[in-house]
Amino acid sequence: MPTPSGLPKIVLAAEATGGGVGRHVLDLAEGLPARGFDVLLVHARRRTGEGFAERIARHREFGYRLATFDVERAPGARDLPATVQLRRAIRGFGNADVLHGHSSKAGALTRLGRWGRARSVVYTPNAFYTQNPELGRVARGAFGLVEYGLSALTDRIIAVSRDEVEHAVGLGIAPAKLTLIENGIEPWGAAELERMRAATRGRLGLSPHDVVVGFLGRLAAQKAPQVALRVFARLRDARPNLRLVLVGDGPDAESVRASIGELSLGQAVRWIPTALGREMIPAFDVFMLTSRYEGFPYVLLEALNGGCAIVSTRVGGAADCVEDGRNGFLVDAPDAEAIAERVLAITDSPERLRAMRQRSRERAALFSLDRMVDRTADLYRSLNESR
Repeated sequence: MPTPSGLPKIVLAAEATGGGVGRHVLDLAEGLPARGFDVLLVHARRRTGEGFAERIARHREFGYRLATFDVERAPGARDLPATVQLRRAIRGFGNADVLHGHSSKAGALTRLGRWGRARSVVYTPNAFYTQNPELGRVARGAFGLVEYGLSALTDRIIAVSRDEVEHAVGLGIAPAKLTLIENGIEPWGAAELERMRAATRGRLGLSPHDVVVGFLGRLAAQKAPQVALRVFARLRDARPNLRLVLVGDGPDAESVRASIGELSLGQAVRWIPTALGREMIPAFDVFMLTSRYEGFPYVLLEALNGGCAIVSTRVGGAADCVEDGRNGFLVDAPDAEAIAERVLAITDSPERLRAMRQRSRERAALFSLDRMVDRTADLYRSLNESR
């Protein structure tokens, strides 16, 4: 199965190409060839966002190959043909030493379609759906059984946070099948960060001395943007001098727009529908995450890298990034009043805000992109050596 050059053959498969999943799989696709792997990325045809498309257009620069399969997010009639297409792409690649599925749909299809096409299969959930606190007991049990059953067809599951490891064990997945590899990002130098901060604040009409509280995320139920708006309303009433910025778009955009009107936030909140985290977060002093569940959101890493104090719900990855009371605060649930109180506790003390921002910059060094890719490459090699 090795290539004529002797390079291990890695197939990365992803149905979701937006947000953290798309970013994660592209970071691997771009980083693995330089570490001695022959790489094929198989991605969904239907949900290719602009940012993802721009990055895969440069695939030859990084030395990986591309293929597509016709897959949808929800389970349905397309799953069987999609599995056949995935297997065909792997066969055209010369089969795989490691087949790595990302997120729940591609993770399921890679494990069901592995036979005769891959020596080892790896799965990265990027948040188990069973971590959703709004799932009913029956649905949670059903999805949990699916994850447990598919784990028998999996050589290794990569959890991106300690919370995800604990959740997987709670589903009955054997600890020996789990490997913790946190997400990583390219660090910004101090001078680069200051340039980005000044440029973004200039575009937003903010002064260097303004204290900015920001939310950035997909406007969807998982991220609880309505909670963020209620926090903003509380902050506006308590500290009118704070600058409030909302960045994001998504299926709940219209309800967000309506709530901005109902809460009379139109003059207080600057809403930027489309922007990248690395472009906006350097302008923030305090970043708040109101999510109901996560695997390990990249936005927290960007907040560390951007030198933000962080107030976050206690979701996957939050405890890895936030040392409670040192570079921010953790709250147990997406409760607007509790989050607003923590934000005010930070912004009311310039000394505390300055110290927390500095500690976030120091903590960002723990989560480098090279570390994430290196540890994934080491896992691939160990699986090949064990065969």
